[in-house]
Amino acid sequence: MLAPDPQTTITQLTDLINIRAAVTGWNQSLLNTVLPPLDPLPSWYTEINGLINNSKETSTAWLTDKGPQAFAVLTQSYIDYANRFVSAARALQSLVDAAKSAGGQPSAAQLGQMQALIKTLQDLASQTNQQTAVVLSQLQANSTTLQALRASLNTAVDAAQAQTGQTTAAIQTLREQMATLQATIAVESNAISTTDIGINKTMVTGVIGMVFGFAVSGLTLGVGTIAGLVLGVGGSAISSALASAKLKAALAQYVTLASELAEDEMQLAMVQGVINSLERLEHAQSLGSSNITAAIDLWRDTYNDLDWLQVVLQQPQIDVSLIPALNDLPTASTVWTRIATFAQQVQNLQLTSQVVSLDETVVPAKLTVVR
Repeated sequence: MLAPDPQTTITQLTDLINIRAAVTGWNQSLLNTVLPPLDPLPSWYTEINGLINNSKETSTAWLTDKGPQAFAVLTQSYIDYANRFVSAARALQSLVDAAKSAGGQPSAAQLGQMQALIKTLQDLASQTNQQTAVVLSQLQANSTTLQALRASLNTAVDAAQAQTGQTTAAIQTLREQMATLQATIAVESNAISTTDIGINKTMVTGVIGMVFGFAVSGLTLGVGTIAGLVLGVGGSAISSALASAKLKAALAQYVTLASELAEDEMQLAMVQGVINSLERLEHAQSLGSSNITAAIDLWRDTYNDLDWLQVVLQQPQIDVSLIPALNDLPTASTVWTRIATFAQQVQNLQLTSQVVSLDETVVPAKLTVVR
């Protein structure tokens, strides 16, 4: 049949929207990261803040330009091809019916028309394959940039931590607790399902803000970064995730450890959140690469199936009633229409992002949450 397995393709599209939500959310979390300058300015601040700003520039480029374009190409390609296929299949069916009524062997004119129609589908499949490959290369280049930034940031934080003397171990413990906290947040996330997309629910990325500071003379000096990201279907899913006892316990432990450090030491430890965010963004983009590779394989197979049909049609004295691909054109059209309809639903799915704060009731008196 001249169509892919519909359920496999729909699953890939569902995975795509979840990957897009994760990539968008983690990029947004990096954009929302703030490392306010302290007075006096720590010796490590300029280098580390510069690396954070570089990561924010990379995230901005993806969120405002490359990301939306990539998503449009990956979803619209199914819609465009399905429309072309249904039209071509309708014309092919008429030619096949005419050939069958004459004994099964098409005339030279009918054969030429069949080959021309199939050629238009081949051209579109080939073009789509190339466009999808470009998207993959852009995503991989973005991932390479992020990997280099994360490695540099991790090295800089390690070097700064090594200079803190007696509190080095405490800073390391807090960095590890930051990783635990972010991992807990990730567990509370929920991917969207095929059914959710079918009934047009809203996918929400909740960017979690964790900003603490010491209250001094009635003023609050903010220090901190973004703690993590929650994915869910609808805003209530985000609220439910943030209310989990496991998450609150992880946060309480984090705050207790943070309160034992000086402000610059706490800020340095919280940079681990940026490192973890970059790592999780890389993971999401790795899943995206696998998803796009599967799409490239689909368009390659689509082209090859059409190419094989062209080879069959070039054989002498063919009988169209014996060519399977020409006898299930209505079924293939139905499959492509189903895929296109789902791709349109994916395009129409609302993906929103909201910045939310973790429950501040666990913050001890020594610390205050900065909004």
